[in-house]
Amino acid sequence: MKYILFLLLLTSTCFADSVLQGNINIILPKGTDLQAIEPGTSVTLSVTVENSGSEPNPPGIIYIRFAYATPLSAHNHSELFRTEEQILPSIQPNEKVTITFTTQHKWPSIFDFIKYNWAMRQYQAEAVIENVDHTIGLLSIAFTMHYYPGPKHELPKQFQEGSTLLTPAKGP
Repeated sequence: MKYILFLLLLTSTCFADSVLQGNINIILPKGTDLQAIEPGTSVTLSVTVENSGSEPNPPGIIYIRFAYATPLSAHNHSELFRTEEQILPSIQPNEKVTITFTTQHKWPSIFDFIKYNWAMRQYQAEAVIENVDHTIGLLSIAFTMHYYPGPKHELPKQFQEGSTLLTPAKGP
């Protein structure tokens, strides 16, 4: 009986979880309407990272890239843009941290939108934990007469203490 209680205690402390998800935001120049972004506009990107797990996450780095969606994201010419890497701190459970990147992204003309398949690409927030990249948020861009952000997707990733293995977080 003592052995079983010891195993239960060991299991609950050694495999504590953190779940990270990122909400990518576009910061526009003053006076620019989010629903009417003109081609050639340079935008700043930020990501709000939330830990919805029960333990702090391991620290790492984070960046945002503009690339093909999975499974094409590994393609040689997938990535068109990448921000600088920023430090991803350890975030306490149920807390959020917003990270703003200084590298601006210039949105294309309609010709570039078609030529470089922008409709197939998306912003991807990549958290690098223990030298492994993990996508924790997505943001697509749509084009009509103007560009505007499409639907956002926060991708919760579960981290187990002492392991680089990630599993999708359990949904409600």
